[in-house]
Amino acid sequence: MDKFNNVFEEAEIERSGASQAVGGIGYWILHFVMGTFALYSGVHGINASLRYAGNSDFARIAQVIGIVTIEIVLIGIYLAFLNGKITGAAQSIAAGITFGLGTALSILGIIADSQVNSGMDLSPIIGAYLHWGLMVAPAPMAIGAMLIHFLDPQVLRFRKMDQQKRALEEYAFSARMAIERARAEEELTKRGIQLVSRKSVLKELESITESSDFRDAIRRTAVDRAPALFSEAGILMEKVTIPGVTVEPEESSGKGEARPKGSGSEASFLA
Repeated sequence: MDKFNNVFEEAEIERSGASQAVGGIGYWILHFVMGTFALYSGVHGINASLRYAGNSDFARIAQVIGIVTIEIVLIGIYLAFLNGKITGAAQSIAAGITFGLGTALSILGIIADSQVNSGMDLSPIIGAYLHWGLMVAPAPMAIGAMLIHFLDPQVLRFRKMDQQKRALEEYAFSARMAIERARAEEELTKRGIQLVSRKSVLKELESITESSDFRDAIRRTAVDRAPALFSEAGILMEKVTIPGVTVEPEESSGKGEARPKGSGSEASFLA
């Protein structure tokens, strides 16, 4: 195992020094070339687009911003890929398509500007690009940049996490609604039972009021309370007749008092 590790240590030692420094310089040269190409194509694109901007200052500014957008997206994809920010499969595909499209648009801008400046007849492809593609060229680049961000694995993980969270919240809400619905149904059942019970009691009371015993009790109550009620009202009657009950006065302490004596067709009272 030590011999195996020593092999890699020796390899690192062999790559150090001048070769490693030259490699680093070459790596930075590649960065510089990418920057110079972006500057080169940007200048050509701006020069070509300004010829079709008219006399409006705002149109000229918009054309410059559009061409700069293309170059910035190209440099951004280049740096993001080299620094490990573009790692997802779908994200890499979107980045590759956007980078290729941006490079093609930059090349078309270079050719268009060169043909216009040289006085050459424009080829059909360049003519179509100047008439239709130049104005909308920043749009697909912006869409590509947006897709690279949206397809970032970390963004997708957060999105999936949020979707699962929303699903759990929806499930919890449905569970709460089911519990509330069950409570409401339970309450309705209780109220229904109470209503049925009250209706049954009312029916029983109605049957009781229709019985002869209840009517007799009403008569007896009326006979017992009639003398006092009439007296409180200031009505003095020598005779009170209630069908079916006979009441005669009973003298005690000099004042008449009504008491049922028996059944008959009349009830009398002396006040």
